[in-house]
Amino acid sequence: MYQLIILLPMTLMTLLNFGVGSASVYYVGQKKYDMKDIIKTNTASGFVLSFGAILIGSLVVFFAAEQFFEGVPKPYLYSILIIMPLLMLNDFYLVLFQGVQDFKSFKILWHW
Repeated sequence: MYQLIILLPMTLMTLLNFGVGSASVYYVGQKKYDMKDIIKTNTASGFVLSFGAILIGSLVVFFAAEQFFEGVPKPYLYSILIIMPLLMLNDFYLVLFQGVQDFKSFKILWHW
C-alpha cells in the first residue's frame, strides 16, 4: 500500500516539472543569469507547478482512486499531495549544486 501512496506524488512530479531542473542546470552552468534570479524563478515555478499538481492529483483521487489505487483510503492519497511543494522545491534547488558543479554536495543531498 505504501508504494501506491508514494506513486501519486512521484508521478505528478515527474510529469509536471516541465524541465525546470534541467534548464536551471544549463543556465547556472552558462552563467547567463545571476544565481539569485534563478533561485527566485525556481521558487516561483515550484509553487505554481506544485499547486497545479495538487489540483490534478485531487481530481485523479476524486474520480479514479478506485481504479488506480485500489485498497488505498482516499484520505491517505489527499494527504500525500500536501508534500508536492516540498518535492518540487527540493528537486529544483538540488540541481543548482549540479549547475555550479558542486557534485559532492549534490551527491550527499541527493542520497539523503
